[in-house]
Amino acid sequence: GTIQNDDVTPTVQVTVSPMSVQEGGSQLLVYTFTRSNTQLNPLTINFAVGGGVNEATFGTDYTQTGARTFSATTGTVTFGYGKSTIIVSIRTITDLVPEPNESVTLKVVAGTGYDVGAIDTAIGTVFDALP
Repeated sequence: GTIQNDDVTPTVQVTVSPMSVQEGGSQLLVYTFTRSNTQLNPLTINFAVGGGVNEATFGTDYTQTGARTFSATTGTVTFGYGKSTIIVSIRTITDLVPEPNESVTLKVVAGTGYDVGAIDTAIGTVFDALP
C-alpha cells in the first residue's frame, strides 16, 4: 500500500472560477483552496480578504459560504480529514448604486502547518448591475 508521509508540509493555493459575475446575479464566484501532498489530518489555513482595486465590501456587496471565519479583511478555511480542496462561494448583492466594477480578492497568507503556494491570490470581478 501507499505510505502516507505526514512529514511533508503541504502547499496551499487558491483559484477562482468563473473569473467574473454580474452583480446580484445567480452565478457565484467560486474560490477553490487546494492543498498538495494531501494530508490526512485536518488543516486550517489563513487568507486575506481584499486589497484589490475597487474592492467589494463584505456584507454590503457580497456574502460568503464555506469559510470557517470570514471578515472584511481576513478569513480561515479548514480542510477536513483527508480532503485536498475546500470551496468558498461568494454571492453578490445588488445595491442599485452606479459604481465601477468591483473585485473580490482572496489571498493565502502564512500560517502553521502549510506553505503558501505560487498561486496565492485569486481575484474575481463583479460587474455592476447598472449600465
